[in-house]
Amino acid sequence: MQLPLVVESGKKGSSEIRGVGGAETYESVTLPDLTFDIGGRQAIVRPVHVLMNRGVRSYVGNLGMDVFQQGSAFSLDFRAMTLRLISGNTR
Repeated sequence: MQLPLVVESGKKGSSEIRGVGGAETYESVTLPDLTFDIGGRQAIVRPVHVLMNRGVRSYVGNLGMDVFQQGSAFSLDFRAMTLRLISGNTR
């Protein structure tokens, strides 16, 4: 399903983003979850806050440790610009 269709089904509201320069509030749509394919492995983000009116497009998205911990490890290849979640037990 395309993201615009998914966003239409979300709950409208606002999200506060905090950073070094302070805090700003943006219109947002909250989705219960969104599944990403990261290097051939599915990762689920819950909940998802989609910013609707952010003026500067300085990032595509933020992933936190909750996403990375869905695999046993992750790798980030800067040459190929790829992120991969690794399955299995590495302990």
